[in-house]
Amino acid sequence: MATSIQIKRGVTAKVAAYTPLSGELVLDTTTNKLYAGDGSTAGGKQVVASKVGVTDASTAPATEVGETMSVTGSAVTLTTQTTASLCSLTLTPGDWEIESIFYVNPTAGATAITAGNNSATTAIDAVPFRFQMSTAFSAIVQCITAPRRRYNISANQTIYLNVNVTFSSGSCTGNGYMFARRIR
Repeated sequence: MATSIQIKRGVTAKVAAYTPLSGELVLDTTTNKLYAGDGSTAGGKQVVASKVGVTDASTAPATEVGETMSVTGSAVTLTTQTTASLCSLTLTPGDWEIESIFYVNPTAGATAITAGNNSATTAIDAVPFRFQMSTAFSAIVQCITAPRRRYNISANQTIYLNVNVTFSSGSCTGNGYMFARRIR
């Protein structure tokens, strides 16, 4: 005859109110998520293998696989050959993938654009983590996608969408959009 093991279990509110002993397992019967106790954290800490993300077409909550964040920046006046931050997102610990779109609008004589995501406000990484274009254009809004980038972080970290435009005359503005998804 097979041996069964039964662990403590309950609905979300009961699990959250209970502090399991160190190594004790608790099952949330509302979400089917498994928690392990450390002796001091109410509800325990979620066992990683039980983090599967959402499967019902709903929006993933904070800290769950599939969680998303986005930001749209305001117009920024750019100075020729000077890196500027167009917008930023503060990511929480985890494994994230970021996609960014930026717009530059020169009034005259732009010849180069470099852009990408970075954890510093004035830095743009080397290829393959940046977009770079050298061509003459003016008075035409350029809408460009920066390369997708993965960040695996252990503490809150702000990631910036930075751009550097070279233009010989006139003025130039830029703005950006960033989208991040927790991938594990």
